[in-house]
Amino acid sequence: MKKRVLSFLLVVLAFSFSVVALTGCLSDEEKKVVGKYELTDISVNGFPNITTSTYEYFTIEFKDNKKCQIKSKAGTTVYDAEASWKINGDGEIEVITRSGFATATEIYTYSDDIITGTNESVVDGRTITMTVNFERIVSE
Repeated sequence: MKKRVLSFLLVVLAFSFSVVALTGCLSDEEKKVVGKYELTDISVNGFPNITTSTYEYFTIEFKDNKKCQIKSKAGTTVYDAEASWKINGDGEIEVITRSGFATATEIYTYSDDIITGTNESVVDGRTITMTVNFERIVSE
């Protein structure tokens, strides 16, 4: 009886470890995305003064736990948020940011260590389009 219980527990334990190990695995496509990226270009229609020099820093770090850290500083405004990410298809990343009850979803494309995103907002009846490019930071 003790041997059967012990065998059962060992099987359950082994299964638990294999599930944990499998959920931590990334696809080859996801592995290509993991890393830290820095803003290299930004354009906002109607706001020519918003450029990369507006920001002291603006980075996105895609982590292997499917979380990403978005950090920026423009003047005295500091932004630091954690989001989740997933691959939607060939060359497309979905980034989901939650703050309280609000959720924002952004779609980025990636190719050759460059991530590009375009976001449209309507403010006072005017459509504002912002396009950003981020390039992978190569660690030395």
